[in-house]
Amino acid sequence: QVDRCAVVGCDNDEEMHESFHEICSIFEKYLRSQNEMFIFGSRPTNADFAFFGQMSQFRIDITSDRILREKYVFLFSWLERMDDLSGIEVEKQPFLLDFNGLRGIVSDLLSVCGNVYLPFLRANYIALQHNKQEVSVDLKINGKVINHKQAPFKWQGKCLKVLQSKLNAIRNEKDFDKLQEVLIQTGCWEMLNAAVSKL
Repeated sequence: QVDRCAVVGCDNDEEMHESFHEICSIFEKYLRSQNEMFIFGSRPTNADFAFFGQMSQFRIDITSDRILREKYVFLFSWLERMDDLSGIEVEKQPFLLDFNGLRGIVSDLLSVCGNVYLPFLRANYIALQHNKQEVSVDLKINGKVINHKQAPFKWQGKCLKVLQSKLNAIRNEKDFDKLQEVLIQTGCWEMLNAAVSKL
């Protein structure tokens, strides 16, 4: 996988390390602050499984595993818990997201999207549209402004359009105004709401 780092835009050590610590710090702060075992309460949701699928690799690498054990012990415990969910009793009632009591971890992670992922998607899309050989964009990662460079990535070009179309598809939902407010506060709204042709 090391050979693919440049392909997926991960060959900047500072960028990778700052991203790792920012995400881990968000999880650690939240997991320390509440008594529930999972992100949204007493049972795992799609969010737990989605993040676990990516973050489980932190325990495989020797360096990141050591850092988790030393600095992010609640996150490490959550990863251990997610790795073996046997014995967890799950209620069958559907999970409903309450925008009035939105957990801090949601807005913190959306802010990361507004500072990092979405600005990259926009810059990548523009580079693809103009047949540029390089994407260059300043990203705010863990409080630092870091210039990210990589070759344009066609798959990520599709991601922006899909996210925008999914947002557009729920505009008539009753809580859309609350979602819009959250997206504005976290810096995601402008890029998700913009027409792709105007980027």
